[in-house]
Amino acid sequence: SRTVLVTPLVVEEQVIHCLVLHYATQHQFHLSIVYGINSAIRRQLLWQSLLCFHNQAKNWLVAGDFNIVRSESERLSRNTANLTDIDDFNTCLQQVDLNDISSIGSKYTWTNNQMGDHRVWTKIDRAMATTNWMVAFPTAYANFLNNGVSDHTPIVYHYERYSS
Repeated sequence: SRTVLVTPLVVEEQVIHCLVLHYATQHQFHLSIVYGINSAIRRQLLWQSLLCFHNQAKNWLVAGDFNIVRSESERLSRNTANLTDIDDFNTCLQQVDLNDISSIGSKYTWTNNQMGDHRVWTKIDRAMATTNWMVAFPTAYANFLNNGVSDHTPIVYHYERYSS
């Protein structure tokens, strides 16, 4: 039997915005699945898409590979992250009321799989939601599993009940 119905609403190069219907409760929320391009200039289009979709998505979960960290502490490398790119990302998240949901598991979600001084570990994969979504799903959390065949960690979402 089906648990949820996912209906794509907007499909773009870096994000798919959907509507999710939970069959058991008949509650709905918006879900955006992200694959941010590894180019700061092109990611600006992703930030614009999130800003535009925010107007209709008050109860909203956003997850995926953003290809940018939120702070220098989320990057383990001999090279530093671009602070302007980090600021742009954080400004967007603040404008659309997105914050990381509770999580367990791996701190870093991507590695370049190189050895020694060339190895890079970052937290570029995230599960974020609006305050409304977090209130509706107070027990929800993301589990960032260990790397497997991919250079990214898989994310498994858990939630138990929907608050009314």
